Amino acid sequence: MSTKHQEPKDTSKKNGPSPEITPIVEVNGVYYRTAKPPRNYSYALSNYPDDTYKVASGNVTVSASGVVQTTTVTTARIEIYGGNGKLRMVYTVKVL
Repeated sequence: MSTKHQEPKDTSKKNGPSPEITPIVEVNGVYYRTAKPPRNYSYALSNYPDDTYKVASGNVTVSASGVVQTTTVTTARIEIYGGNGKLRMVYTVKVL
């Protein structure tokens, strides 16, 4: 299965452009990533079985399956915990 990254083309989708998401950086066993989505946008976070999500700061919502919805947020921090309850990944959201 090939997963080539393609830049979004000029689209007229209702949600606008895709979020810009940085490469994952690992620090002391925790992964960090920054997403820059448009306002009022929803997108799925990295998802492993038994992951749980916590909004540590900011006005975003995260569903049980890891879908983030940006609303009036400008910045937010979302923590993803693995099935063992240990912090696995931190997403920082900076709305464009």
